[in-house]
Order: sequence, then C-alpha cells, then structure tokens
Amino acid sequence: MVTLSSGILAARFSPLGAELKSLLETATGRELIWPGSAEFWNRSSPVLFPIVGRLKDNTYKLNGNTYHLSQHGFARDKTFTIVEHTETHVKFRLEHDPETLEVYPFAFMLDIEYKLEKACLTVKYHVHNPAREEMYFSLGAHPGFYCKSVADKASVKATMRLPLNQELLVYRLKDGLLQTEPTEGLVSSIEGKIELTDELIENDAMVFKRSLGPWIDLYVPERPGRLRLSAKGWPYFGIWSKKGSPFVCLEPWYGIADSVDTTQDFTTKEGICKLAPGKTWSAEWSVELKP
Repeated sequence: MVTLSSGILAARFSPLGAELKSLLETATGRELIWPGSAEFWNRSSPVLFPIVGRLKDNTYKLNGNTYHLSQHGFARDKTFTIVEHTETHVKFRLEHDPETLEVYPFAFMLDIEYKLEKACLTVKYHVHNPAREEMYFSLGAHPGFYCKSVADKASVKATMRLPLNQELLVYRLKDGLLQTEPTEGLVSSIEGKIELTDELIENDAMVFKRSLGPWIDLYVPERPGRLRLSAKGWPYFGIWSKKGSPFVCLEPWYGIADSVDTTQDFTTKEGICKLAPGKTWSAEWSVELKP
C-alpha cells in the first residue's frame, strides 16, 4: 500500500488499479471511503478505463474488427507503476501492453495523481496518445463513501445537496444497458436536496446525462460535517449502491454505458472521448471534508 498524509487526512492506495482504499480523518480515526467487503462490494474507488459501464454483449466494433471488453474496462485490474511519491502526493502510471492491445488496440499512457492538501484530496487523470492515429476512450471515477447502514429500504442512507433546484432526468439500466429515454424525473427540493434510500436506488444505478453542478455535498445521518465532491465539467454522473449496504457511490464520468439500441461502433459510442496523436487529455475531481 502507498500512504499519504496531510495532518488532517490520511490516505492509502493500492498499486492494483491505482485505487484509493482508505481516507481517514486523522483527529477522529473516522473512515470516509468504503474499504470493500465480500458481502456487498469488494472495491473502494476503482478507475473506469477505457470504458465506463457495460458494452452490449461486452463487444464493440472498430475498423471492421470486433473486440471484447468487460464492464468498466481493464484499468481497475491492472497493476500501475509508481512514478512519483512524496508525503502528500503520488503519481501512478499504466501503459499499454500485449494483453491490453488484444482487447483495446490503442497505445496509451494513463497517469493518475492523488494529492492531499489539508482536508482535501484531489484526483487528476492524464491520458496520453503516443501513436499516429486518433485514440478513443472513456474514463470514470467510482468512489464509494461510507454512509448509514439502514434496516429498511425507505430509511435515509445519506443526503445529497446540490447547487440547483430543477428536475433531474434519471436514466436507468436494463441488464447493464442504458434505456434510450429517461424513466423518471427526480425533482430536487428548494435546497437542492436528494435523500438517498435503497428504495430510490434499488433498480441499479441512477444515471444522469448532465453534470449535477460544480459540487455535491454528502451528509450522513448522525455523523458530523459533510463531504464535498467537486467535479466541474464532467458530463455524466452516476449514483449507485447495494441494498442494505453502508456505502453510496457518487461517480463523475467522461463516458457512459451502451444504450440498448447501440450500433456497437466504438467511434460513435455516446460519450466517447477522441484524442489526437501526440496529445494529452486531463480531468480532475476532489473530495473535501467540511464542517
């Protein structure tokens, strides 16, 4: 494990998937990130690359060829190299290899940086295309945050507050694939409040085809303070949990699962990012412990 400390927060990361495995409030020892368990979900904050979500039949087509990728891609199951490491900063790197080229025929270099500064953890992604042809990819974050363990599906596990007051259209998944039309509208209150319950999220993830705003505050019942997730500019967002579990995932994405009526053409896949030869794409999000 790789560790960072700012005095206020302490974080641990695994080189496997460059995954955030723990984020502790130093003064209280309170854990903020779900550590994973066999009962509910054995991951904590996986990196989704080079796809987000599921492909139809786990298959895509590119340049007349057919390729197969499992849900969320391979980065979360690959061991990253540690490029830099200080007390408050670490950079992990993953590059293409013969195994990745069999399922994803692009040369790439993916860097993931984590930096602790006081009560804030910032996560930065850099995707570099070293080849002579355009590269297509998606990338997403999937952090799981501790919330209240509930006994019934109507109990509030956590409350989200958003800087908006408008109807948010929710898209649902069927067998892992996105429905073509929103299945419901989720109307935030005057404070921009959404109460997360198992009843609300029991039909797999809630998917939003828009940003939920520059920040989201997460309040957990009977816990002091709040967590602020900042993900300005990320075009898609997901909310996911498991029934009866004490965690909720708040997921900013550059990409989205295949729709039920997809053509499976990778170059025209909804949400796909296109990167020119020799160029680097970057994005970031952060989570901050606030009073």
